[in-house]
Amino acid sequence: MTLANLPTAPVLTSSSVRLLVGEQHAVLHVAGELDLAVRDRLEQVRRRALGLAPAALVVDLGDVAFLDCASARVVLSLLETAAGGGARTTLVCPDGPVLRVLELVAGCSSGGGATARLRRTALRCTTLLVTRVAPAPGRAAS
Repeated sequence: MTLANLPTAPVLTSSSVRLLVGEQHAVLHVAGELDLAVRDRLEQVRRRALGLAPAALVVDLGDVAFLDCASARVVLSLLETAAGGGARTTLVCPDGPVLRVLELVAGCSSGGGATARLRRTALRCTTLLVTRVAPAPGRAAS
């Protein structure tokens, strides 16, 4: 089963944080800039997601342009608590600054040649999907 065919129904929505739930899964999709202005909303959605006790949790940061340390701690806490409750956890994250902030807050540096398993463990997820960052319009991919 892929994310594309999982039925979802919105539970909480805002301009930058959406929690979608199905019978046994939850998908947290976040977009934009996750800074102090969004942290409280993110924390509220974290508590709601954990209250659902899903069998599978996907945290999708694919559309996040900026992530501060406070919001990174909320994301990592969500993944850790859900995994501790037995949920399969998946983190979808663009390669680059957002992933780097998560790694630094988690105490794992990919710059030191961290293995995929170490990164997944440090980021508290069963599966880590690192997406490529699309080049800005008018710029060639490197």
